[in-house]
Amino acid sequence: MVVFIAVALPRWYYIENYAVSLPFYDQWDAEGDFLLKPWIQGKLSISALWQPHNEHRIFPTRLLAILAFEMTGYWNNLTLARLNIPLAALTPVLLTIIMFRNRDLHGEKWIMLLVIIAGSALPFSWENIVTGFQNQFYFIVLFTFSALAIAALRPLNVLEIIATFTLCVLCVITMASGLITAVAVATVYIMKCYMKRRFPLSALFVIALFLIIGIIGYITMPYVSTHEMYHPQNVWEICKAVIRILTWPLVRQYWALIPLWFPASISAILLFYKKRFTQTDLLMAGIYVWVLFQTAAIAYGRGQYLFELSSRYTDLISLGLISNAWFVLRLKDEYKSNATRFTAIIFFAVFAFGHIYRFNSDLDAMKSHYESCVKQISNVRSYLITKNKSYLFSKPKSDIPYPYPERLQMLLDDQIIQSILAPLEDKSSVEKVEN
Repeated sequence: MVVFIAVALPRWYYIENYAVSLPFYDQWDAEGDFLLKPWIQGKLSISALWQPHNEHRIFPTRLLAILAFEMTGYWNNLTLARLNIPLAALTPVLLTIIMFRNRDLHGEKWIMLLVIIAGSALPFSWENIVTGFQNQFYFIVLFTFSALAIAALRPLNVLEIIATFTLCVLCVITMASGLITAVAVATVYIMKCYMKRRFPLSALFVIALFLIIGIIGYITMPYVSTHEMYHPQNVWEICKAVIRILTWPLVRQYWALIPLWFPASISAILLFYKKRFTQTDLLMAGIYVWVLFQTAAIAYGRGQYLFELSSRYTDLISLGLISNAWFVLRLKDEYKSNATRFTAIIFFAVFAFGHIYRFNSDLDAMKSHYESCVKQISNVRSYLITKNKSYLFSKPKSDIPYPYPERLQMLLDDQIIQSILAPLEDKSSVEKVEN
C-alpha cells in the first residue's frame, strides 16, 4: 500500500496540474476516428482492435480507450490519464510484494524500495503520464514483469505455460518490441534448466515455444517505410545510440554507462556461475536481459536522431536500473570487500545524481507541454465556435493538437467527433499559465 501511494500520488498531482482533456496527436486518428467513431456507429470489427498503428498493434490500449469512453460518455484524455495511474503503479507494487515474500528487503536492501519508487513516481516519463494514449508502455511493462515473474518463481507446469504464453502474446499485440518478452522468458527458462543441470524434453519444448512466439512477432511486425529515416546507417551509429540510452538519466555523460550497468552484469555472471542464484536473482536477470534487448530495439528503430532518450521510453529503462541496483547489492553481500562496497556507493551516487539532475528539466518539459496544450484548447475551441480556419492554419504546429491542420479540420468538422469531445473549457488552467 505504501508503494502504491508513493507512486500514485505524484502521478495524480502531475495529471491534475499538467494534463488536459483535449486529445493529442496520434489520439485523433487512433482513438477518435478509427476506434471510437466506428464503435459509436456499430461498425467496429473485432479485428480492428489489433490492426497496426505504425509498427505496433495496440490492442490493450484500444480496449481501455473504449472502457474510458463508456464510463464517461466523452472522449477525454484526462480520463485515460487517470486510469493509467493504478496501471502504472501495479508493476512496482507487485515487485515489492515479491521481494517481501522472498525476504529480500532487509538491512541495506531496504534502499531497493527507494529505487523502485523513484522510477515510477518522478516525472521522467512525463509524456506517458499526461497523455493517456501512451499507456501501451505500462501494459508492456506489466505483462512482461508478470511473465518473467511466473517463469522465474513458479514450477514448470501447464498452468504456468498457459499464463506466460498468454502474457507473451499480449505483449506482441501491445507494442512492436513486445516480441522481446517471449525471448526474455525463454532465457529465464534456459537459466533455470542450466542451474539444475537438467534440460528435460518438456523444458526444451517450452523454450522453443517462446522463441517461436518471438519469431512470429518479428515476422508479423507491421512495416512502415517512412520510418526508415530513423534507422541508424551502420553498426557504429547503433552502438552510439545504445550508449546514449544506457547512460540515462544522465545526458551525454557516457562514463555513466560503466557504474550503472557493468557491476550488475559482473555480479549476475558470478552468482550464476557459482550457482548462488535465488528466485529474485532469476527474475532480475530476466528483467536485465529484456531491458538490454529493448535498448537495442530502440537504438535500431530510432537511433538515427536519438541524441537523448525520449521520456516515453524511460519507463523501460527505469525497470533496468532496478535490476542493476539489485545485483550491485547482491555483489556487495556475496563478496564482502572494500571493492564491492565502493562499487555499490558509486552506483547509488550516480543513480541519485542522475535522478536529481533530471528532475527539474523533465518537470519543466512537462510544464512547457502543458502551456502548449492550453493554447491548443483555445485554438480548437475558437475554431469550433467560429469555424475560422486561421485558428488552425495560421498557428505554429505546437499550438494545434495535430501536426496537419487540414486533417485536424476534417476531424473537428465531423459531427460524431464533435459530439464525443469532452468540454474544452479550462479557465483555471489558462489562468495558471498566464500567471
